[in-house]
Amino acid sequence: MGYNRQNLNKFIAEVSMKHEPVVLIVDSREIFDEISPVISKELGTTQLIHVTNRAEAASIIESQIHFDIIFVDWQLVGAKFVDEIRDDRLNGCTPLIVMSELDTDVVIATATRHGASGFLAKPFLTRGLLATLSQVAAKQERRRKMRLCPDHPVNIVVDTERVGAIEGALTDFSLDYSHIRFDSSHREELIIGDSALAHLNLEDYKIDLGCVLVRLEQDGEQGESVLALYQFSDSHEIRVEKLEELLDEYQSQW
Repeated sequence: MGYNRQNLNKFIAEVSMKHEPVVLIVDSREIFDEISPVISKELGTTQLIHVTNRAEAASIIESQIHFDIIFVDWQLVGAKFVDEIRDDRLNGCTPLIVMSELDTDVVIATATRHGASGFLAKPFLTRGLLATLSQVAAKQERRRKMRLCPDHPVNIVVDTERVGAIEGALTDFSLDYSHIRFDSSHREELIIGDSALAHLNLEDYKIDLGCVLVRLEQDGEQGESVLALYQFSDSHEIRVEKLEELLDEYQSQW
């Protein structure tokens, strides 16, 4: 998709309806025409935005779209734009592939230091692009399946319209689900199918996520607690935005 404000507004509306991988490509029309069929087929998506200069790319980043992967030409955008992506609230953790005809060690090292996830030297073969996409997809899938278990007590509050706030202990969480342990005194207040808003305060992170209770089971030898499984109900984009950085940071600590 070429860039203009009308197209962009339509694109945002379409992305909000269902999730396909969303890709930003900042490069010439020639390069876009070369790589877009490969990216579209490999990632199973038609959601590609193409711009040809840094100003348009900056406007796209400011438009509040979360991208699943970003391709940029190093000569077109430079290190400062890569820094801006890494500082962006929505795309700070998005895989970013730098492409350049200058494949010197200095350029590669500079791009990596500023936050590039990968590097493609131009001209590149299709198999090089496929290998890069495969690496990114594998990393994203690992993150999607990642479940983290706190190594110290972490409280979480689940707020429902029916009974109000209930405090429990976070057992584990992923991009999709969270296990929470409640005292058995709350057993009658927990109804499968109930919607809630989960409030998690963890050091510098304050996260609110919609969720639905999908499973309950007795926990502990004497049944002194209840283990509840909540499925996050917010959109994929919102969950990635709120949890991706936290998952990445605590993966190395827990």
